[in-house]
Amino acid sequence: MTRPPNEVLAGLVERVTFHNAENGFCVLRIKARGHRDLVTVVGHAASISAGAWITASGGWTNDPVHGQQFRAAFLKTSAPSSAEYQAAMSVTHCSLVFNGDIGMIEDVDDEDGEVRVRFDGRPVAFGFGERDMLVPACAVTINKSQGSEY
Repeated sequence: MTRPPNEVLAGLVERVTFHNAENGFCVLRIKARGHRDLVTVVGHAASISAGAWITASGGWTNDPVHGQQFRAAFLKTSAPSSAEYQAAMSVTHCSLVFNGDIGMIEDVDDEDGEVRVRFDGRPVAFGFGERDMLVPACAVTINKSQGSEY
């Protein structure tokens, strides 16, 4: 099924599958608003990394080898506008996460008093009283990264 070519898709880059630094061609897997599963986005960006927020305009195609993907004619990166979709690092050890694990904040639920973070595909809820177990992961020191698997 082909959709109109001027759709807008926005979301968080979960993984950069491929990026050519010479011409900017990239294949991204993003957590897009309104989509349950990760979406494949194909386009061009001078610089892109996991954790970036993108807004893309283009259209949907069904590649015979790679399946459904969003072909971006225009791709813009920016920082997330809220706490959602920002990187967070666990600074304590519990049954679900280890000290130094990095995940993405999926939701801040004021009604339930929870912050939900996705670590390697696993959603983990932290009560507002447990927020000190998380710190922003926009920059990680070498000491914090020791023992992590990249």
